[in-house]
Amino acid sequence: MTLLEVLVVVVMIGIMAAIAAPSWTAFHDNWKLITAQNQVHDVVRQAQIKAKLQHLRYDVKFRQFDNRVQWAIHPVGNDELTRLC
Repeated sequence: MTLLEVLVVVVMIGIMAAIAAPSWTAFHDNWKLITAQNQVHDVVRQAQIKAKLQHLRYDVKFRQFDNRVQWAIHPVGNDELTRLC
């Protein structure tokens, strides 16, 4: 292989990477969104299951901390008013 051939191959790989990069970033962003939606759904579903099993109201709280999302599931209050009918 000559130096010219190597340069042509490198340029072609660069062009292909430039064409593919926007599609890859869109795919990656979409994948992160779907993952986040599934996690939120799972957390809410866990709260529903706990509420049905224990006949209590449950809250789901979300917060962002250090660029990460955290959540908590907990019963609402401690009195008889929290019991579901």
